Parts: sequence; C-alpha cells; structure tokens
Amino acid sequence: MAEMSSLVMRSADDDDVDLLCRLNQQLKDDERARVRLPWDQLVARLRGWLDREGYQAVLFELAGEAVAYVIYGREPDPCVMDGELIYVRQFFVARDHRRKGLGRQAFEMWKRACVPEGMPIELDVLERNPGGRAFWEAVGLSPRMTRMRQESP
Repeated sequence: MAEMSSLVMRSADDDDVDLLCRLNQQLKDDERARVRLPWDQLVARLRGWLDREGYQAVLFELAGEAVAYVIYGREPDPCVMDGELIYVRQFFVARDHRRKGLGRQAFEMWKRACVPEGMPIELDVLERNPGGRAFWEAVGLSPRMTRMRQESP
C-alpha cells in the first residue's frame, strides 16, 4: 500500500471486482459508450483481463472511499524490436472527485510504484472525450497516432 497525502493506493483483488465494474459503468457513461454490456458480461470481461490477459488493477482511496482506479498491463512495443510498454486499458476518477488534482496525484503515484523507469506508457483516448485528452496531455502524454474507424450501417 502506498500513500500520498490522504490518497491511498492499493492493488485490487477479487473482492473489488463489483466495485471496479460499478466505476467502469461510470466511465462508460462519461465516454458515451455506444455498446453497454450487461452486468454479467462486464464482470466476465474484467475477470478476463485480470485472470487470463495478465492485466493488473489498482484502486485509489480517499478516507476509505474508492475515488479512482487504473487497469494496466505490459504489452509488446510495436515501435521497438523486443521492447515492451505499459498499456493503460482504463484510468478513471469518480465524477465528484475530479478537478481537485486527485487524477494527477493518482497517476503519479501509480507511475512511481508500478511502471519501470524508462518504460513507455500508452493508452487510447476517445475523440469524443476532449477532457480525457486534456488530462493525459497535462500529465505528459502526447499523441502518437490516430486510430480511425468506419462503423457498419
């Protein structure tokens, strides 16, 4: 467990799956997700990431309340032969805890504790989430490419 001010960081475990899924539903609402998974599929997807795909989940708590989380894992770096990067699958700060510096604080805590020095961090930001993009740029990430998609009619 790591602590910075009153923000506490801890590894999530099996008992936290429902909490992570509830927070993920808020994330999907904020992203205006086009596809909404039923609860059982949301849980199965999260368990798949953690159990089969090697991702890890970290929770950030303030006065015992979960205020943020990150799900991340190591992946091959397509830009470096035999290199690896940390891929952030999800990073979320609860709505009523935003704009207070907690996201930046949580990201820095996580990076110091969980990301090997010099290892690149990569993530996807939806185009319809300019606030998310502004946050990531403010903590030092920059666009590397734009993924484009055509939806089927």
